[in-house]
Amino acid sequence: MILSPPAILALSLVLPGGAATAAEISSDDSVGTLDAPIRAYLDRKAAAESAAGIYVSKLVRGDIDGNGKADAYVSYSLESASGGNFTLLYEALFVVEKDQLVFKAERDNGSSGTAQGESFSPKRIEAGRILGEILAYAPDDGACCPSIKRAASVSYAGGKLGAAVKKAD
Repeated sequence: MILSPPAILALSLVLPGGAATAAEISSDDSVGTLDAPIRAYLDRKAAAESAAGIYVSKLVRGDIDGNGKADAYVSYSLESASGGNFTLLYEALFVVEKDQLVFKAERDNGSSGTAQGESFSPKRIEAGRILGEILAYAPDDGACCPSIKRAASVSYAGGKLGAAVKKAD
């Protein structure tokens, strides 16, 4: 699969020690424009983790809480400030309150660059859950490309996102 060049949004952040630097939030073209509350949250997260950059891989919208408004679920990675291919993966939920997206919860989503473990890739929000698939590595997979995919969902209850649960066969 060939992807078009990523869209780049330049943001500024302050790293430990007070040195200001330009950080980039890049995303797959399918993500589209990020809402201001999402961009601001990602900027704060990058600063807190001393990340060199952020890559937004997925943004899905749908009604998670039954109020009829389009909430947002974003999958992103923090690129290491120390270099290398290892990145931490996260997902965050933003719910519409008073016509504005508000951060509600976050979950760790594994890591990339090791060809081990698994991560969740969201597809849509439906019936109070985030539906998608778990991506996992087969023994001969490269670090870029997990080949095992299985339907799964993430729940949101009590202000928290649950672990990705595989759909029963």
